[in-house]
Amino acid sequence: MNVLMIADVVARPGRRAVLSQIQVLLEQYNIDIATLNAENVAGGFSITPAIANEFFENGIDVMTSGNHIFDKHEIIPYINKNPRLLRPANYPPETPGSGLFVGEIRGFKIAV
Repeated sequence: MNVLMIADVVARPGRRAVLSQIQVLLEQYNIDIATLNAENVAGGFSITPAIANEFFENGIDVMTSGNHIFDKHEIIPYINKNPRLLRPANYPPETPGSGLFVGEIRGFKIAV
C-alpha cells in the first residue's frame, strides 16, 4: 500500500500548491491512500465545508487537524457528518466529530 501524507497546508497558497499537484502525485507514485493536515487551510486557520469538499473531490481520502479545527464554526455540522475529517483524538469525547477514522478506502482497511 502506498500512502501519501501531506503535512500542514496553510491558507490559499498551500491549497493551490496541493490542488495543482495532487493528481500528478497520486498517479506518479501509485498512491492508494492520501491524507492531509487541514487545520490551517482556510486563511491560515481552520477549514470550511467548501474547502473540505474540494480536497475530498480531488483525491484526498482523510484529513487530520489540530487545535485550530473549530476556529471557523461552520465546520462543526460538517465534521459531525463526515468521518473522514478528523479532530484531535485527545479532545474530550463530547467534542464534535471524531479523532479516529476506521474504514475501507479502495479495498484497504485503514485507521487514521
